[in-house]
Amino acid sequence: MLLPLALVSRGVAFAVPMVLARWYGVSSDMDAFYYAIGIPTFLLVVGTSAIGSVLVPALARVPAVRGPEGAGALLGGAALLAGGVAVGMGALLAALMPPMLAATSDFSPETVLQTQRFCIDLLPFLGCVASASALRSGVEIQGRFVWSTFSPMVRTSVLLAAAAGLRDLGPAGLPAAMCLGMATELVWLLAGLWATPLWPAFTRWPTTLAPALVRFAPVMVGETLVALNVVVDKVFAARLPAGSVSLLEYADRARVIPMTLFEASLLVVAFNSWARVPAAQRGAEIVRALRWVLLLAPPVLCGLWVGRIAAIRLVFERGAFLPENTLPVAAAFGAFLPGVLCAMLAALAVKAHLLADRTRLVLALGVLSFGLNALLDQLLLPMGIWGLALSTTSASFLIAVASLYRLAPELPRGSWRAPGLVLGSSVALAGLATALGFAPGSIVDLQLWAAAAPFLALLAIGVRSGRA
Repeated sequence: MLLPLALVSRGVAFAVPMVLARWYGVSSDMDAFYYAIGIPTFLLVVGTSAIGSVLVPALARVPAVRGPEGAGALLGGAALLAGGVAVGMGALLAALMPPMLAATSDFSPETVLQTQRFCIDLLPFLGCVASASALRSGVEIQGRFVWSTFSPMVRTSVLLAAAAGLRDLGPAGLPAAMCLGMATELVWLLAGLWATPLWPAFTRWPTTLAPALVRFAPVMVGETLVALNVVVDKVFAARLPAGSVSLLEYADRARVIPMTLFEASLLVVAFNSWARVPAAQRGAEIVRALRWVLLLAPPVLCGLWVGRIAAIRLVFERGAFLPENTLPVAAAFGAFLPGVLCAMLAALAVKAHLLADRTRLVLALGVLSFGLNALLDQLLLPMGIWGLALSTTSASFLIAVASLYRLAPELPRGSWRAPGLVLGSSVALAGLATALGFAPGSIVDLQLWAAAAPFLALLAIGVRSGRA
């Protein structure tokens, strides 16, 4: 039930980059906007991953009762702290933006000033993003996954309505629209906590918050470093010709669709469920989640690889997004796709390590991910945005291998024949299409639908094997 709802909700959220591509396309102003929105995007990733990683186990250990030491007080304190830190970080970034861009980018002076203005205008958005991330953990720990899943739809609906009303301002109206949308989502999440023991209490600073932060500080640092890769990629893209930041952002937004569907459904449910079961039963649940990823994700991702040009053309090519923008975005999107599967597997493994209190390992994986991505970005920068996307995929692969290698000895034995068959067959089909130069450029091309048939068959096999 949750996956269809997540599909609808995240599908509506994806309308934002589609609309922005149509209205504003690829330009220096959009480079400035997407560079400035990098920090809020990073905080959104941190919010759905790192903040949840800290709060879910902490809330599970605190009695769900009202009062200054209950779970509601812990949640309220975390929301206030997250929002305050986010605004402070954004203000510091805005102040440092001109010298930072002068040293690390090829932006024009006008684009640098526009980026700084966007950073200042987005400060309320930053605070709402961080606070909402904490509140979302409270909604999900109660098992209200449907309510949490609908929150992106609520945010996007208001955001698009506001952006349409402010369209005459051009890209300068986008920060106000985003602030309104995020504030609405914050109210929506508060409504999901109304009349529950987890209603945020702000009467006194909870003494349970500090121990939780100290205990999970390595987790916060590790997952924050992973999320910072979003910002690092934009920093390197700013050294490429004008428009590169925008092109990379569109490819990344397309990549985020399958990833966020996974995070909004399987990852959220799995992590909250694992936190409530005894450690002795956790191994079987972890294996089950890993199997589902390997059964369902490869046919979808490999099918997207074959139809990458048609997909980008369908989603973006209209209005101000010109036909010549399609191929570079499709190339970067294709380079991102293998890393999506690796990121899914690594995310599950990291959550399992977290529940086993391996906080130092999570920190080490975060440091490794950040360092690898930055190093590979530097090495592959001459290849353009395709090289930046490939560096993200390469880093994700290495992190997945390292995290699963450490986890494997603790998992119960099981049959991996069906997942291996689905994965191997999907990769073989995608490889054959690449060798033959098969890349349909239109959604109405009958060859595209003929190529989709074997991937749909593999997806059906995966669903059947998962249920067996």
